[in-house]
Amino acid sequence: MSQPSPAAPAGQAPYVRILGRTVALGHATPTPVRSPLQARLLATLVIAGPSGLTPEQAEDAVWPADPPRTARQSLHNLLHRLRAMLGEDAVAWDGTRYTLRVATDLRDLLVAAETARSALAGRAVLAVLDAVQGVDLSTDTPPLVDLGDLPGLARVRRQVAAARDDLSRASLAALRQSGRTEDAERWLEARLAADPAREDLWVQLMEVLEQSGRRSDALTAYHRARQHLRERQGLEPGPALQQAQRRLLLGRRAREEDADGPVVLDRALVARLAAALAEGAVVLVSGEAGVGKSTLLGAVATSWTAGPCHLVACEDNPWTALGPAQDLLDRLGVTHASAAGRPTRVTRAVQQGVAREDAVRAIGRALGEVPGALVVLDDVDLAGPTTAAILVDGLRGAGCGVLLAARDRARAADRWAPAVDHVLDGLDGPAVADVVAGMTGRPTAEVVHARWVHELTGGHPMLVREVVRILDERDPGWVAQAEPPELGEVGPRLRTLLGERLDDLPSSTRRAVDVVAVMGLTADPAVLAWLTDPARLEPAVAAGILRRDPSGTVRFAHDLLRRVAYEEVPEGRRRELHHAVGQRLADVEGRAAHLLEAADLDPAAAIAAAAAAGEVALGRQAYAEAGSRFRQAADLAEGRGEARQVTQLRLEAADADRLAGRPGHADAL
Repeated sequence: MSQPSPAAPAGQAPYVRILGRTVALGHATPTPVRSPLQARLLATLVIAGPSGLTPEQAEDAVWPADPPRTARQSLHNLLHRLRAMLGEDAVAWDGTRYTLRVATDLRDLLVAAETARSALAGRAVLAVLDAVQGVDLSTDTPPLVDLGDLPGLARVRRQVAAARDDLSRASLAALRQSGRTEDAERWLEARLAADPAREDLWVQLMEVLEQSGRRSDALTAYHRARQHLRERQGLEPGPALQQAQRRLLLGRRAREEDADGPVVLDRALVARLAAALAEGAVVLVSGEAGVGKSTLLGAVATSWTAGPCHLVACEDNPWTALGPAQDLLDRLGVTHASAAGRPTRVTRAVQQGVAREDAVRAIGRALGEVPGALVVLDDVDLAGPTTAAILVDGLRGAGCGVLLAARDRARAADRWAPAVDHVLDGLDGPAVADVVAGMTGRPTAEVVHARWVHELTGGHPMLVREVVRILDERDPGWVAQAEPPELGEVGPRLRTLLGERLDDLPSSTRRAVDVVAVMGLTADPAVLAWLTDPARLEPAVAAGILRRDPSGTVRFAHDLLRRVAYEEVPEGRRRELHHAVGQRLADVEGRAAHLLEAADLDPAAAIAAAAAAGEVALGRQAYAEAGSRFRQAADLAEGRGEARQVTQLRLEAADADRLAGRPGHADAL
């Protein structure tokens, strides 16, 4: 026998809730309606709203499968009990239909959503926040999941989902418009904790953090989202997240230079390129983002005095597929006569079916009329095939100088067959020292860690400047200290800049790069060949991410790239790769380093390797390192309950500490 359902508390207006798992009564502490038949009837009345229910509809809702012979009388009994709980006027009868006349959470939710929508449209921020006040948005659970299917329930669930979504959007928009970014951040973090796969919420969190001036935290939020998507769902961030990240970091993709830092320019190179261009040559400058291509192009264009200079930037924007060609034509003052006799844009005419040869001839004719012209195309590798064909054919025989910049050297070189093909590498050691000196205000002679910065960054100008900024913020005196500084974890800006290069690699190449990243800055060819197919690394070598010397040894272009690649290897795969590398390495100390990183997978192997590495370190009189390895082995052995082994390892660690002159460590035994 079912338990009786609760009645409304004395002196309190009745209130029906259906937005939870089942039907409940009351405001602050709602009490579930325990009778299944009463719950179904009451929920159906709420769903029906002002339209009400006929007796037949009510019977079908309460007994959907097999109504009893006494269904009508049982329905009357249920209605009598509902009125006893909610009040005599709670369920009205107009002669044909029953209608519920009690406040419900469904109606409150729908009214609040409509109020918030209207208030937000009128930018009435306080009205939006008032509308949201008291509405529970902490759950996305569909209503009445314990009652199965009811007539109209699917429609109501759609209404509820839409209303909750509208209220959430309005609430967040109101918080942002009112400048309450901390509240907006807490609001978003709470919802992401419940559903971290919501990419739209991650995008908004990045925007809120940027709005509050925390650009670095916004980039960190992107990496949190990316880590969840990759490790938990096997997905890469979608277009909206990627666009938000790029907008934060770079604005448009072609922007490479950071105007805040000193520019290092090779004037001899500028003069050499200008001389080739004066002969009508096609000159290609390639290199990774931030290495200085745009600065070099700007210097050549500024120094050009032989005639007009036309600078066009290409973009990977599908909405402006022919945009670079049209930009050049606009700069040349070229139009096309349409069938109606009116001038129109040439590339639009090409899209409408006019032969592209018309555009090609127009470019060549316009440039031939003005001697000494220079055409500069930045990020030319981003131009689509139709645009590239128009530009190549139009400029090839025009008799003018053509200066190109590209990240993808092979793609640009195949299209343009340049007479001069210059790859722009990073700065050399002395130039890095000059940049560090200029940023820190120190004489170049006092910059004692320029070589360390060069090895870390490969001399990449933008990376050099970013590393110097990070170190200056942490310790302004780092540049003259005796010991090299410690960069620590790669910051979000560097991680995003370099991660973008890694993201452009094919998936099979990326997994092979993971192996190299775990192996270290340099990868032993024999071990690498055992773990992956070295041929898969060719795209990374072509992109300048990896370098291969004649012996077959593979290394990262610089240590920052390796660090970023390593941090982006999922943690479980990282441990597995460390274990696999450690099993194959002949070098005792390198073997220990890898097996210790995977100690939870194979603790016995890690203990043996650490102890062996301690013995090797003792042999070369690296006593402090030996003590550290013995202690690591002892800690692991202690976790396995190997008491005798722990004692022996700790004695060996104490001996190493005494030899190293560290009695404090020895006494700790």
